[in-house]
Amino acid sequence: MVKQDGMFVCQYCGARYSVEEVKKMMVEGTVAIDNSNLVQNALQNARRAKEKEDWDECEKYYNLVEQHDPKNIEVIFYSAYGKTKATMVEAYKYKKEQSIKTLAKFVSIVDDNYDSAPEKQEENKKLSRK
Repeated sequence: MVKQDGMFVCQYCGARYSVEEVKKMMVEGTVAIDNSNLVQNALQNARRAKEKEDWDECEKYYNLVEQHDPKNIEVIFYSAYGKTKATMVEAYKYKKEQSIKTLAKFVSIVDDNYDSAPEKQEENKKLSRK
C-alpha cells in the first residue's frame, strides 16, 4: 500500500483505505485482496479467445482464471481444451483429426465386439498382448 492524498491505496487492486481502516487491518492481521475484477476480465477474455478460436490466448486466460477459481468446471475444461487445440499445428491438423477418428472407430468396434464372458478371459488376454 502507498499513501496518496491522505488515503492508503493498494498497489495491487487500487482499493482505497482510510488510516483507521489500515490500522484495523494491521491489528486484526487481515488484508483481503479483491481479485474479482481481474478474474471477471480474464474470464471474458478467455471466452472471446475461445469464440475466435485463438487457442493460445484461450489457454492463457483460462489458466489465469483457474489460479483464482480452481473448482470452476468451465475453466478447468477449456484450459485443457485450449491447450490441446493449441498443440494442433495447422499443418498437421488434418492428419491428427484423421488419426483420432480412426482411433475412435477402433474403440467403437472393440466395444461392440468385446465378449466379457468368463470363458473368454484367457482368449482376451492373449489378444490384448498382441
